[in-house]
Amino acid sequence: MTHLTRRRQTIEIRIATLVIIAIAGLGYFAQSHINQQVHTVRAEANTQVEQTEASNSAILDRQKELQSQLENAEKEVEKLKKQVSAPEPIRMARIVKEFFVDDYTTALAVFIGESGLNPKAMGWNCQYGDVSKACAKGDRHTAWSVDCGLTQLNIIGQTCPDWTFNPRENLKAARAKYDRRGWQPWVAHWSGGYKGNINRALAYAKEVE
Repeated sequence: MTHLTRRRQTIEIRIATLVIIAIAGLGYFAQSHINQQVHTVRAEANTQVEQTEASNSAILDRQKELQSQLENAEKEVEKLKKQVSAPEPIRMARIVKEFFVDDYTTALAVFIGESGLNPKAMGWNCQYGDVSKACAKGDRHTAWSVDCGLTQLNIIGQTCPDWTFNPRENLKAARAKYDRRGWQPWVAHWSGGYKGNINRALAYAKEVE
């Protein structure tokens, strides 16, 4: 074997060795790259799972919240149905409470005496000598004032303004008068007549609770 031949074999062996090393190195780096990709994909998958679970939890919480709101709304509807279907005195008693919660039983007793809790009640007042009292039959055309609505607000003239037949508007005006003068403007109170209505007022109040 000539020197040239041996030299060629040596080079070929070194080249083969380098190729093997290169292939092995590429395999290592390829495997490393694959492992990194797998790790990245797994991390992304875990993140998506966690986000999905968090989203599902939020959806469940929202569903519970909406269910609770629905149940409360249904209760309110039933409450309103009872209020609407209640006899008129009970409905009026409920509105009285909005304005006279601090003196509720007395207010009910007074207004029962004044109007029977009738929001459309109307009374005429006539002057007989030095005394003003309810007009006798046939004398309404001589009335100097009228008592209007639920609380029998006294209005100068012979007709009641439309707003006085609105229970809340009537009670709003009555409350303002009460705040200035107490129960003095209402005959049912200063005459003591309201006391005979206390039991009835208590019964209405119980229905309103």
